[in-house]
Amino acid sequence: MLNLKSFEFWFIVGSQDLYGEETLKQVAEHARIMADGLNGDPAIPCAVALKPVA
Repeated sequence: MLNLKSFEFWFIVGSQDLYGEETLKQVAEHARIMADGLNGDPAIPCAVALKPVA
């Protein structure tokens, strides 16, 4: 069995500049909440690293 604890998976979300700066901040905040949830879930056996909004 592969040991996933030694891996880091990147969590990348995307948006478009045309929606405005406030929307991009909101997208980044929601992504942070989701990444924190994944990292806090004992069923997820690896690290999830949040990356900037693409």
